[in-house]
Amino acid sequence: MWVKFTKDAEMEMANDADYGTMEKIANGVNSRKKGEAVRVIYDGDMPKELQKEIKKRLDMKELDTSLAGHRYQNHKDLMKFPSCGHDELKYPAWPHLMKPEFLARRSILDAIREKDRFIHVPYHSFDGYIRVLQEAAIKPEVKQIKTTLYRLAKDSKVVKALINAARNGKKVTAVVELLARFDEESNIKWSKRMQEEGVNVIFGVEGLKIHSKLLFIESDKGNIACIGTGNFHEGNAKVYTDYLMMTARPRIVNEVERVFQFINRPFSQFHFQELLVSPNYMKNRILRMLDNEIKNAKEGKEAWLKMKINHITDVDVVTKLYEASQAGVKISIVLRGNCSLVPGIPGLSDNIRIVGIIDRYLEHSRILIFCNGGRNKYFLGSADWMPRNLINRIEVLTPVYDDDLKHDLLRTVEYGLRDNTNGHLVDGHGNDTIQPVPEGEKPFRSQEELFNYYSESIKRQLQDEK
Repeated sequence: MWVKFTKDAEMEMANDADYGTMEKIANGVNSRKKGEAVRVIYDGDMPKELQKEIKKRLDMKELDTSLAGHRYQNHKDLMKFPSCGHDELKYPAWPHLMKPEFLARRSILDAIREKDRFIHVPYHSFDGYIRVLQEAAIKPEVKQIKTTLYRLAKDSKVVKALINAARNGKKVTAVVELLARFDEESNIKWSKRMQEEGVNVIFGVEGLKIHSKLLFIESDKGNIACIGTGNFHEGNAKVYTDYLMMTARPRIVNEVERVFQFINRPFSQFHFQELLVSPNYMKNRILRMLDNEIKNAKEGKEAWLKMKINHITDVDVVTKLYEASQAGVKISIVLRGNCSLVPGIPGLSDNIRIVGIIDRYLEHSRILIFCNGGRNKYFLGSADWMPRNLINRIEVLTPVYDDDLKHDLLRTVEYGLRDNTNGHLVDGHGNDTIQPVPEGEKPFRSQEELFNYYSESIKRQLQDEK
């Protein structure tokens, strides 16, 4: 006989003036051990009297969830399930590709100053970003490094590079989000270590979770910024699809530095021309860009939105998307998670198409592409279209100006929309079906096609350099 129960993961945070933020959260993490049981799964053959006794001991109420289960319930173990001699049942290995510019002997910081660079993990190796940090840590012209850290790996090369920079006399600031759910312990551990090594650790703003993915490098040769869609986390970068843009464009870099000033003074007025920053003006600017598409559609101009995102639940945004659809704006979305849109309703959402992809990698990047009357606008960043992201967090979306990155973002979205192997059409009623394969065409799997494209692209680049 066996029983497995799930505890409430909410933390009890005491408002005690005698404790600092880190101590409060550390105590809160410990409080999870005493969390109430919210679900019980038990052996289906268990006698009813024993079931009653277990529920009584766990103080479970009549409406609490309890289910009879099968023999094995630790599904997390399946992540490292042995092949048992049947390798044909496993995905073939896809190596994480290193882009040639990150392998070259020349300075990667100089390469970024010449032209925007990017990596798309896990297709590209996260080691490209680590090299940027490691070079910044040792270059004499680098004076200061600032970064936001939402989730940290247990053996974080990111933190080690920051510590090395501090040891080399750089002024290093790390904005750590201690309330990154289920990573609190790791973040606390690394925060203490960084503080011991002379890194200025900031724990963000009470009431505003810092979810943006930013790096700012101050250098005598020209400042550099990195803006990403996902965590600076080596483990996540092996299974989450995310973009990281690296740029020396002054208008963007200067505003990234201003975001760090905003984090220090969150109740001061900051205006951003290039970046979309929440909770300030991101939502309003997104709504205005949708209004622009609506205006163009009503005037008979080309009007569309192509995007990739995790969640869409904000009422105002959903209402505006319906309005855009009614005006004739073609809306195509690759979406992973929660969605309050119901596509395909005649007269309301018949111009909205949503595709969800479940494959070997977790789809995590956020990409927005607006038609903008033929002068397409591209954005990438950390924010989903949910109230918590648009109102209750510090999030950043950056415009994209580099043509190579624009083409890559469009390719990623369009490949996702074409996926008829692991891409299912979202209907808003839970009856999602895999997209049909067009007659005369081969099945199309977006993640495999992207991996093959990047592999061939790097091979051609290396051949051209010989």
